[in-house]
Amino acid sequence: MMSLKARNTLRKIDVIKMKEDLDPQGVYTYDLSFTTQEQMIVPEEHEIGDLIKLAEYETINIESFKNKGVDYMFTLDSDLVGLQQHISEFNPIFRQAFKAYIQGEWEVACDNVERCLELWDTDGPTKALQRYMQFYKFNQPS
Repeated sequence: MMSLKARNTLRKIDVIKMKEDLDPQGVYTYDLSFTTQEQMIVPEEHEIGDLIKLAEYETINIESFKNKGVDYMFTLDSDLVGLQQHISEFNPIFRQAFKAYIQGEWEVACDNVERCLELWDTDGPTKALQRYMQFYKFNQPS
């Protein structure tokens, strides 16, 4: 139900089946980085909820974007972009790990999980995936 830009900020971390007659559904997370070192300059006239544009988009007039929904915020807003800055290298590797996990290629999944944890050693979903595979000694159960 989310816009394409919003969906692209989510990370699929599991698949569950709620009822036998339904297709499996994805479980997603929205990753946040609270370690962003860059200090944000808040304009004096800023009101809570207003967009603070990234420096490279400072000259763009956002009024033309506002009637098109919130998609523009996932590109222009320094908060939304900054909160996920740390995961640009991490996400593709996690996607490979998750895909291999779902397909039963747990050796490949394990290698990619290790790479993920080298980049982000406190990531809960990656650690949970690793623990789950460890429980089964890295052999997919039937």
